Amino acid sequence: MLRYLMAHAAAAMLNVAVVVSLVFVLVNVLPSDPARVRLGVRYNERDAAVIRSQYGLDRPLTTQYLLYLGQLARGELGTSITTGEPIGRALRERLPQSLVLILFSLVWAVPWAFLGGLGAMRRSRLFGIVEATLFSLSAVPVFVLGAVTVFVGIRVFGVSLVPRDSGPGALQFLVVPSLLLAVYPAFVLFKVCRDTLARVLGEPYIRAHRALGLPERTVVFPLALRNVGLSLLSITTNLAAYYLTSIYAVEFIFSLGGIGGWAVGAAQNYDVPVVLATVVVTAVIYNAVGIATSALGPLIDPRVLRA
Repeated sequence: MLRYLMAHAAAAMLNVAVVVSLVFVLVNVLPSDPARVRLGVRYNERDAAVIRSQYGLDRPLTTQYLLYLGQLARGELGTSITTGEPIGRALRERLPQSLVLILFSLVWAVPWAFLGGLGAMRRSRLFGIVEATLFSLSAVPVFVLGAVTVFVGIRVFGVSLVPRDSGPGALQFLVVPSLLLAVYPAFVLFKVCRDTLARVLGEPYIRAHRALGLPERTVVFPLALRNVGLSLLSITTNLAAYYLTSIYAVEFIFSLGGIGGWAVGAAQNYDVPVVLATVVVTAVIYNAVGIATSALGPLIDPRVLRA
């Protein structure tokens, strides 16, 4: 078990290192000048040179990369070029808002897993219609759904879906974005639970238990649901990747104060430290979820260790 977890942890660390390195190279080779963005109409070469020196932008790319790795090793994320705000403090303020949005979305999405299991045990045309509807909605990119929703809300109903502040009153503005974020996970959870449970219930060992006259709760819960649990666990990292990428578009469209909208604004202003910091945080969260699911797998079925 320890070797199993260490292998997954090593793969996660390598994954984070590769992602951060690639993004660092990409954002630094773009033909942009963060100093010019920072100064705006007040741009002059003397002040621009000070900013470039302060952030190490006047050094070779390899030197910048090594300095950035040393900075990460000390737990430092740097300072925003456009605002001068410490990135660590800004992340502590914005990350909880993104996590609340994802939590709201899961509240809408998780019940569809139970409906999928019910659809496997009760063969009804209604569940087929539900699956087709969810599939059609999930095929539309979430940023398209968001843009259309905002447009319809303002132009048709005269209702603004964008919060005016970030206080407790802004929670009501998370309902619509979280619903849009929940469309794809709802379809995946419904489909996986329905298909997996239907397949398992048709297995010979399940039919044998039923032929012996054992109660349905003895057959379904200990045997069939264990396989469903493994299937759900296997898609957890994919859903984590979906959320960690989709919040960028949703938060930007709905002007929410999480790390997604913040990162998009930073990318527009060529704020390299902020872009890199959000990439580091999302990569760490994604890989942490992967390690957690790897640890839970053997607890559900020890045969995972022999796979």
